[in-house]
Amino acid sequence: MTPEVTKLIENNVALAISIAVKVSKRCRSVDLDELCSEARLQLCRAALSYDPTRGVAFSTYAYRCIESKLLTFCQNQIRNPIDPWSSDSYHD
Repeated sequence: MTPEVTKLIENNVALAISIAVKVSKRCRSVDLDELCSEARLQLCRAALSYDPTRGVAFSTYAYRCIESKLLTFCQNQIRNPIDPWSSDSYHD
């Protein structure tokens, strides 16, 4: 990662966590820690794919990316709940 991408991520961790908290209020069946982890992952992906020449602020771009992916994550968790005691419950 470039220093610019690292700086974007470091400066916007609080944004990712606040989105996770907001989504957790709509999706109470998914643990907040899981949502926070997923939000941080999506923040990294947003930082890597961000194109500043498009004229959109990074926070706006990241917000839309993170919120969209978290809502999809919640829907998938509700449809396919993971049994934490199952041996095949880990993702590849």
